[in-house]
Amino acid sequence: MPSTPLGKTLLACKILEFVIVCICMGLHVNSQMIALSQYSLVTIVFGAYIIIISGMLLGFVVCERISRKIDMYYTLLGMALFVAAGSCLISNFSGNGIFYHHNVDIGLAAGSLAIINAILMLVDAVITFKDVHEYTPH
Repeated sequence: MPSTPLGKTLLACKILEFVIVCICMGLHVNSQMIALSQYSLVTIVFGAYIIIISGMLLGFVVCERISRKIDMYYTLLGMALFVAAGSCLISNFSGNGIFYHHNVDIGLAAGSLAIINAILMLVDAVITFKDVHEYTPH
């Protein structure tokens, strides 16, 4: 487990990212989008990052961290993908109240949470960049 204050903050960020992406996936499954290409992008992004972030959390638990560069790569790529997925959800549900009726609020909530998760991933990348001591060999 992390011993430095930045390491503990990084662990808290990863846990919060995982919780938000699980909530986003649950909301997305219940939103019933019509556009197939956007639906596929959002589903793949949320599903992939559930797997990636859970693997990173498992690494924290067993004290085997991935390298700093790979962690920043996944985090920054995830930030861009979450902005894209959130934008797709928001654009799909913002003007289509006629087609979706009660699913508009669910879709907009999932899109908003995806963009919030992207901001959290940017904070995570900054913390990972500053946290040098957790990545030094023992």
